[in-house]
Amino acid sequence: MLPAPSFFSTINKNNDKILSIAALFLGAAVPLLPLGIAVTQGALGLGLVLLLVVSTSEPNVWNTFSKLKFNPLALTLAFMFAVWFATIPWSSDPLVSFTTILRTAMYLIGCAFIWAHMSIHKGFQHKTLIVLISLSSVMVIVACASLLLPDEIGQVIRSLRGKPSTVELHFKAYSSALLCSVPVLIWGGRRIGGNWRWLTWAMMPAILFVMIATQSRSSVAGLLIMLTIITLVHSWVNGLTSKYILAALMLAFTSVLTWVWFVGQRFTEISDNFLPIWLIDPHRQVIWRYVFEKFLEAPWTGYGVNRINYIVGSDALRADVKGSLISAHPHNWILEILSETGVFGFAALVVVLVLLAWRLLAYYKKSNDIAGLTLIALCTAFFGSSLFNFSIWSTWWLLTFFFLFSLVSVKGNTSEH
Repeated sequence: MLPAPSFFSTINKNNDKILSIAALFLGAAVPLLPLGIAVTQGALGLGLVLLLVVSTSEPNVWNTFSKLKFNPLALTLAFMFAVWFATIPWSSDPLVSFTTILRTAMYLIGCAFIWAHMSIHKGFQHKTLIVLISLSSVMVIVACASLLLPDEIGQVIRSLRGKPSTVELHFKAYSSALLCSVPVLIWGGRRIGGNWRWLTWAMMPAILFVMIATQSRSSVAGLLIMLTIITLVHSWVNGLTSKYILAALMLAFTSVLTWVWFVGQRFTEISDNFLPIWLIDPHRQVIWRYVFEKFLEAPWTGYGVNRINYIVGSDALRADVKGSLISAHPHNWILEILSETGVFGFAALVVVLVLLAWRLLAYYKKSNDIAGLTLIALCTAFFGSSLFNFSIWSTWWLLTFFFLFSLVSVKGNTSEH
């Protein structure tokens, strides 16, 4: 009588099937953001659980993952988190600050684990990209249809959110996620080849329409910053090629026109603006000034991670801008990190970003690998857009960035990145 197969041998025989299901969940996470943040979190969580199941029979994954602890960037990140944890005693709510820092670290570790699997398993990244591109094309069409036909389609989509909102507001976060997805989609289509390449390019006008229709100035600003940086980097490495210049100029021209249209909207004049209101709206200027003034009152330790909008007086209303002194968050990641972690916490993050930028630029200069340029574009889109909107601690925002970064960081089936 043959012995019953063990649990691990059964998993080992079905690894390919489990990985295919995991690719389905992971690839669907970012495109399904309009259905709710919980959907994105759930998809990534289920995909990660399946990868953990597979890893029980594959020690190579753990070996690849454990090598990251010797990576200079990983060591610098560990130091940054240690500095952030050290600011907790000065937080107005230490538990909230602790959980926010901890979950951010866990998101990063989880996406690094996804990267380890993609580095080992041939075809896993490929399947994930196919799901990402396919569902992105579908959801972009749904977003455009909802914005064009708000009563017929938008009402159904809004009902999934669980709370009332306008169609534009509902898709505003998604427009920023699309901004981060743009370089990844283009790179993914090119990597897979064939009709996938043309599909990703065909999505670009629709994505730009979503940004415009949702009046997402932060997305357009991030797009302008991304285009500027990648044009400069590409020219530094390869020189100015006519096709690349033409494509960049067309996108930049469209973005500038969109920005001009946004800033052409009428705003109430305020007496204490420090930038032209056609460039930055008055309410953001009020928030930025208030947050910076509060930072100067506690420059070394800050007010605690994810707590600046809860300090006494932050909810006071300004009649001239019809809003509070801090509306949910500072709408600028630099001011948010400065005011919440102090000079030392911000300096630790700057060290991480400088090291990351240096490594990406050095890699792209050496290899001329389009994946390197894609990662640079992703980083500039994320941090460029975050200069104007969304809390840097937002779960969906961090997960979008970390996951897309891990997806592109895989170099073939090795761990060169």
